[in-house]
Order: sequence, then structure tokens, then C-alpha cells
Amino acid sequence: MQGGSSLIRKAEHAGSWYTAEKDILQQQLVDFLKSSQSHKSDGKLLKALIGPHAGYRYSGPTAAWAYANVNAEQVKKTTRIFLLGPSHKVFLEFIATTHCTEWATPLGNWKIDVEVVQKLCSLDGEMFQQIDKKYEENEHSLEMHLPYLRHVFASNPDVKLIPLMVGHLPDETFDKYGAILAPYFLDPESLFVISTDFCHWGKRFKFTHIFKDSGKIHESIEKLDRMGMDLIEKHDFKGFSDYLSTLKNTICGRLPLQVLLSVIKNVQKQGIEVETKFVKYAQSSQIADDMEDSSVSYASAATFVMQ
Repeated sequence: MQGGSSLIRKAEHAGSWYTAEKDILQQQLVDFLKSSQSHKSDGKLLKALIGPHAGYRYSGPTAAWAYANVNAEQVKKTTRIFLLGPSHKVFLEFIATTHCTEWATPLGNWKIDVEVVQKLCSLDGEMFQQIDKKYEENEHSLEMHLPYLRHVFASNPDVKLIPLMVGHLPDETFDKYGAILAPYFLDPESLFVISTDFCHWGKRFKFTHIFKDSGKIHESIEKLDRMGMDLIEKHDFKGFSDYLSTLKNTICGRLPLQVLLSVIKNVQKQGIEVETKFVKYAQSSQIADDMEDSSVSYASAATFVMQ
């Protein structure tokens, strides 16, 4: 670990992707959450959330539907949060984590679980590696969840964060990552958060897939996304991987999602029942037939296990 202020990752995207004004941000999150609702889990234990990471004006309302599932009991007993997101700016072939001891947000800093970070990075094979702070600060996929988490867990400021930026992992390593992270997933004091947007459609994304029998473009996009969402709900790792390979849906957090599915696969092998349910879906633009238009899809889900 380094010394001095360099140990704090600054909120690089505050003031652009979301407001840096504490009171305004707080009220915005309150309003988003008031317009959402939780999934009826019938006494099951919340273990993971899936939510988007675009600017709050676009994806903030959808993300609220994930965080609405965090109840007071969950807040009280949680001691650590594993936050997994993709790397948009730097190519990685491992899961990257932080050198920092804190990550900043306009609502207050998050303390890093340095002990867990160091434990993961000490594993054979360098599957987890600490990267330079400048790469962390340049990446938005993890940062966009920090204000929501800080707001929802405001009554428990001692919760610590394990930020994990998931690179382009070799296929044969997913089972290994699943086995490593499964014990943390099963720990009642841990919560996993997966950061991903769904289809990025349009020429600027170099993706214009259309199902010819699906009506308007936005209906085709939703059909494509829901095919992937259905496979995630079924915890079908192979099916989801094949879906990505064949239909090429531009889900930026596909690798963190595959890590989650690998963890769940490991947990299910232990005879533990797991349920994942998508609770909200939205698109930044409802494209009718304009091939020059573009859209990004957002979806939120919650994963539970039987207590």
C-alpha cells in the first residue's frame, strides 16, 4: 500500500455523470427509490443485485428497482459488499482490484476491505491483481453504484467495499473464480452487486441487429435483451455464453454477469436453492424505425438464496 492522499480514489464522474451536490444527489436517490418497489422474496436472503451504470438521468430510475430490495435487516447485518463491473477503458485478462483504502462519493467515502483484497491478490495464478489508481478513476462502471450504496447503507457506515473490475477472462477460469467467490457469496454478511448495461444498439455502437418479426426496433432490442435476461434468471451459464457468442448482444457487463453465474453454479452444486428475478427493464430511447438513432438498455435484478 502507498501512503498519503493517493489512497483515496476520487469520485471522478461526480459533476458529469451524476451531480456532485450532496443534498441534490440525496434527494434524487430518494425520489428514484420512491418510484420503485421491491420484489417479494418470501423470506429468502438477498445475495446479489444487478443494476445499470449509465448517467443517472438515463439509468438512475432503473437502478432504484435493484436497490429497493435492500431492507433494514440486510443493512444492519452486511459487513462487506463485492462490487463487480466491466473495464471499458483498459484491457485486462484478470480481475482487477484496488490499491486504495477508501473510495470517495459526494455522500461520504467507502472504506475498502483491505484484508479481503490482499487475500484475493495473494492467490496463486494472479487471478486478482491491484491496478493503478488512474485506471480505477477512469472507469465509471463501479463508481456509478457508489452513491446508491452509500445512500441505502447510510445507517451502517462500517460496511466495507471490495471493488472488482472484471477483465476478458479466459473461459477456463470462470469455474475457478466461481469457486473462490462462492464462500463469500454464501456469507450472510456479504452482498454482491453486478454493474452492467444491456444492449447498446446503433451504428455508433457498431451493432444494429434486428429480429425481422419483432415490429419496431425497440421491440426487437427488448426481445434480444429478454432472451439473455431469461438465461440469467435460469442461471444457465452455458446458455448465456452461447447466447453471447451467437447473437453478439452488446451487454457491456457480460463478464461480471458470467462471474456471478459461475458463483451461483458452484453454490447450486452444494444443494442450495438460488432465485434470480429481473424486476425492471428500460431503454434510453424507444427507437421506431430510424436506423440512425441509438439506444442503451438498462435492467435491474435481485438474487436470493433460501435461508
